Amino acid sequence: MVDHTKLGRLALVKVCELRELGRLVTDRTPAEPLRGALDAAGVEVLVA
Repeated sequence: MVDHTKLGRLALVKVCELRELGRLVTDRTPAEPLRGALDAAGVEVLVA
């Protein structure tokens, strides 16, 4: 679970590869190119 302000930002530490995620719950639909990368990795995106 992550709010939209965290999407598309650089971090000092990588937690995992996108393909390792099954589902992302967020408050807004991610913008391109992140949305395309999530789709390509098979990550289900739930906007709540």
